Amino acid sequence: MPPCPPWQSCPLTVFDARPRSQAALFRALLQFDVERNRRYLRGQQGYDETYCNVFVWDATRALGCEVPHWVTNAEGKRVETSALGVIHWLRSFGPAQGWYRVSREDAMAGANGGWPVVACWENAERTRDGRLKPSHVAMLLPPNGTECRIAQAGAENLFDVPIARGVGRGREIEFWAHP
Repeated sequence: MPPCPPWQSCPLTVFDARPRSQAALFRALLQFDVERNRRYLRGQQGYDETYCNVFVWDATRALGCEVPHWVTNAEGKRVETSALGVIHWLRSFGPAQGWYRVSREDAMAGANGGWPVVACWENAERTRDGRLKPSHVAMLLPPNGTECRIAQAGAENLFDVPIARGVGRGREIEFWAHP
């Protein structure tokens, strides 16, 4: 994928949504080279921001089930989503777009069958000035045995690692699948 700023839509290889397969899901996510791609490098705008939301946007576009990075708010203004915005979009608009909240077990089975699955962690902690701390989103890969594995951009850009490494241990994670 050619270098492109995170806030712009970039050319990518779009994989047919059907038939879903483990290999197609893996290839679709692998194309982004998330561990080395400059598009997902932390802090590009100078304030330590991360781009997990952009990676999920790119991945879901490539898989034919876009979770948007840009949305229109209630005032009709086009706004960029954060990870928390992605989570809110999935809860509010995802079901109408074919996304379903599923259990961890169903998420792993879905990824094993080639379904796009987004893992979401909503951070309820606040900064000293009262703002919410960043949440996180990642893409599930087909499991390795009984372990959830993910690809993510974020504080660390990772591919094919245990979900606990990217999201953290003991955190409540929501899974959204697009069968």
